[in-house]
Amino acid sequence: MAPRGAMALPKRAAPQRAQLPALPPPPPAPPPATARPTRSELGDAFLLNPIGPVVGTIVGLIPTGFQQGATFINLRVHHALTKRVGVTVVTTYGRAHFLFDYEMIGVKVGPRISISRPGLRGWYLSPMAIGGWGWVRNRWKKVLASGLVIGTGLEVGYTWSWRGFVLEMGTGLYYSKFLVDDSIATSGGDAGGLKPILNTSVGVGW
Repeated sequence: MAPRGAMALPKRAAPQRAQLPALPPPPPAPPPATARPTRSELGDAFLLNPIGPVVGTIVGLIPTGFQQGATFINLRVHHALTKRVGVTVVTTYGRAHFLFDYEMIGVKVGPRISISRPGLRGWYLSPMAIGGWGWVRNRWKKVLASGLVIGTGLEVGYTWSWRGFVLEMGTGLYYSKFLVDDSIATSGGDAGGLKPILNTSVGVGW
């Protein structure tokens, strides 16, 4: 207690702690490598290749003096597993008639690798395995040969998309083998061998 008449000294204020500036929030974690493409990148699609029906119609109209005709149907489905890797399943049916009647139904399955950007858009590479069943008939519809068709191929192409509409163009090569007795296959015509891939498919993506 200060003596009477003495001047009271002011109290010293407690030192204030220095306040550090607030740190910015951490950046969001990148998506895991196994994440599927976003809706804007497209991960799945259902496509039809219209070249087959068009070519088949043109072949049937060409006058050759022989009975002829052709039908080709090609449907493909893309399903993304990750942003860069997916799986493609292609169901095919083909029939060509020229001297002999060749018919095949089969499926192509393989990975689809996006090599330019995530999702379906851009450049892609697709190796594939081929399996199916084929028939060779003569002009009287007698089956000359039938058997398993196996093969492998490689396709490269580019995919565009506009509000869900998808256009895909690709090319490549595939090799197939008609597994029947050699003498029967020779007499009926061998439908296997090395052939080009021409993919111009249109459809929807999501």
